[in-house]
Amino acid sequence: MNQEVAHKMITRRTSKKSKFAKIRTEVVWRNQLREFSPNAKLVGMYLLTAPSFNMLGLFPAPISTICIDTGLNQSAVLEAIEELTVGDFIKYNKEREEVWVQPMAGTQTGVGKLSVNQEKGVINELMRLCESKFSFVADFREAYQDVYKFLPENLDELEYDISTNDIGNAIAKPLVTR
Repeated sequence: MNQEVAHKMITRRTSKKSKFAKIRTEVVWRNQLREFSPNAKLVGMYLLTAPSFNMLGLFPAPISTICIDTGLNQSAVLEAIEELTVGDFIKYNKEREEVWVQPMAGTQTGVGKLSVNQEKGVINELMRLCESKFSFVADFREAYQDVYKFLPENLDELEYDISTNDIGNAIAKPLVTR
């Protein structure tokens, strides 16, 4: 597939959403991105604000799209992804072009007590990602299970419960769209 065509597909799919990303200064300057090369910082910042991001940091990130959006060539992007992976900022599945930006959930939803709607949002996103067999969902659950006490011990426990309309015991209600 042509790089520009892939970029337009992702842009068209994500441009209908109106959302914003929060980037805390400690992510950029005090902690995770400070010691990386300039290209890795650029790719890291791009991933924190990518058009296809979600609040959990688990989303498709095609190399061709990163190249177009950052202006870096493929070799520079691949080197930056490797550097960010070795530095535990991201996990990247090269075959599926999927990324987990590891600090993103803490930045976008917070690491304290979440509201009921935020909990539902996390569960709904995890259900959607599980259904599509997205990379790193189990890794995410393992990393955040102590922070997000509402997550189930096993991802198979994520299920729709139409009878209660509440998320008790990590039973999720996916958003219904028509």
